[in-house]
Amino acid sequence: MQTYFALLAFAALLLASVSAQKCNECQSSNDAICVSQTKYQNCMNNVAIGAEAPCPTGTVCSNTADVCVKSESVDGTTILDVCGSGSGSSAGNGENCAVCLGSSRFACVSKTEFARCVDQKVSTTAFPCATDETCVTEALALYGNLCVPSCAFAFIGLTADNITCTNTVYTPPTAPAVPTQEDLKLACSNAGTSNTNPFFDIDNTADTTCSSYIYCEQLSDSSWLAILYSCKSPTPYYSKEDNKCIAAKPTRCTTSTT
Repeated sequence: MQTYFALLAFAALLLASVSAQKCNECQSSNDAICVSQTKYQNCMNNVAIGAEAPCPTGTVCSNTADVCVKSESVDGTTILDVCGSGSGSSAGNGENCAVCLGSSRFACVSKTEFARCVDQKVSTTAFPCATDETCVTEALALYGNLCVPSCAFAFIGLTADNITCTNTVYTPPTAPAVPTQEDLKLACSNAGTSNTNPFFDIDNTADTTCSSYIYCEQLSDSSWLAILYSCKSPTPYYSKEDNKCIAAKPTRCTTSTT
């Protein structure tokens, strides 16, 4: 019986290691640990060993056997930019970058840059910290400033593991295209075939940031009133499952722009 439970515990550890796809965590998929977006170490028995190795120019540390892959090959599903935040235009930002925490008005978007938060969404304009300062989002609540001088890191108990962003340059997400009235009415008409209500809300599928939805009202058999609405703080994201604006960002959504 003890052997059985030991095997179960060992299996649980293996599953946990498979799901670990974060900076500074050994990955069972390739026995490597991404220490930043462009550097890695080898792992043995789930422990990092040896010196750090840089990825070639134009590549990022991934979960693949090759470890370093070209940025454009990242798909956010099977090939991950482990220290990045997804694929496409947002793949160049660290895993905790461009995230507005609570009611904070600022967020780190790179190692040395921050941006303003509006309705819990990061703006596309980045502001630099002073020379020899590192951006740490958590420091804003603790010390009133998210730009931390390197000389203060040891004094306030911060290390490289506390750095919010692993990327050196902020890559703003692409703003969603604004649909035309014809687009909105067509979306309502298509949704109306499976909806018996004369008026309803639907997901704006063209908006991958999940910050808007469409109000539909059928005026006649072939005529629709379609209005595009935006979700606002404290519920800045639209959930098609809940059919309303919610506070937590759905997993399918990218970081929003303002």
